[in-house]
Amino acid sequence: MSAKTVPKKGGAVLTAEDEFLTYPIHNVVGVFNDRDTARAVVAELISHGFAEKDIVRYHGTEGEDKIDFEGTRHGTLSTMIRALQHIGPDRTYLDRYEKYLHAGNSIVMVRVMTKGRKQSAAEVMHKHAVHRVTYFGLFMIEEV
Repeated sequence: MSAKTVPKKGGAVLTAEDEFLTYPIHNVVGVFNDRDTARAVVAELISHGFAEKDIVRYHGTEGEDKIDFEGTRHGTLSTMIRALQHIGPDRTYLDRYEKYLHAGNSIVMVRVMTKGRKQSAAEVMHKHAVHRVTYFGLFMIEEV
């Protein structure tokens, strides 16, 4: 195993491509019932001019593993970051998203840099029977 890999559950390996998500800053995040709905949301976001590289989709337990809600699969610093997040206001969102993924739901995140793009992303997500849509800004979190 190289220095760029870390073991995870089931013997699989996280690579450098599996970056640790510390905080979804400047992202609109939506929760959807299933993988197909999340795919449709991604396709519609792209058709509205959002770059594919700015969109991330997570689903079910594999999504739980990628987000690494405890930070244990990405090293000591990640574990400390998650520990701090679990005692702060981020705890509510971490717990909520972990429960949604554990139940088999999907999460779509899209990076936005303007209010107009934030609104456009939220409108697309709301059209697809989303559980909730949240914007994570620099020093704020808001339901959109």
